[in-house]
Amino acid sequence: MNIGKILLAIAISVTSMEGSAKNLKICVDDEWYPYTYVQDAQAVGIHVAVLKKALESTSYTADMVPLPWKRCLKQGKEGIVDAVMSASYKDSRAIFFHYPEDAGNAKYSESRIDQAEYVLVTFNSTTYEFDGNWETIPQPVVVGGLGSSIIDDLKELGLEVLDGDSKIAGLRLLMKERAASMVLTPIRAKIFNTSGEFKGKLKIHKIPLKSKSYHIIFSKKGSATQKDRQAIWSSLPRVRSDEKFMLELLKQYVH
Repeated sequence: MNIGKILLAIAISVTSMEGSAKNLKICVDDEWYPYTYVQDAQAVGIHVAVLKKALESTSYTADMVPLPWKRCLKQGKEGIVDAVMSASYKDSRAIFFHYPEDAGNAKYSESRIDQAEYVLVTFNSTTYEFDGNWETIPQPVVVGGLGSSIIDDLKELGLEVLDGDSKIAGLRLLMKERAASMVLTPIRAKIFNTSGEFKGKLKIHKIPLKSKSYHIIFSKKGSATQKDRQAIWSSLPRVRSDEKFMLELLKQYVH
């Protein structure tokens, strides 16, 4: 084999190796602590860490773009980004995005990145116990920094909802008795009840207000093929079932 053919073979080999690692542009909510948020101008959080760990076993890499949630969805619809994380299932979104096959009907989707829950929080002195009936929720109920779906669900039942702008502001409304209850994620509720100005003052109700599977969803105008999507979705259960990894990850957010 002459030198020209050798160089050509090397070039083809290098090109093939480079092509084996596909990079995807993924937009994440920049303000959904502790799941996805921004720290030192980088996307971080539980869901970001889970996806990065999952991608280690695949031939894919990802550029994480943190933006406000509505902008993430807009860029996904337009194909500016290949995927958006993390999203619950909605028929209106499925028009523009590819979801895992069971996303629309399974309570716990096999290909979810996580199962996120919301719990009801009241004063620790209250005798009220949430039994799953939303109509009994003490009002006004305050929210702060939560996704729009839970707010819409509360309002649709005719409940009086206050927007605390932030979780801290919402809890202060609760402490001042300007609100009768609050909605938080279990992790955040536990953090507030074990440290800082709200330590020991909260009653975290055991029955979840809502439990939803959250996914990485792929733009129908993006570059990810069906094979790409399935490879990434299939890599997630292994990480979720890695108890050691998940325990160490969650320890960073619960003190």
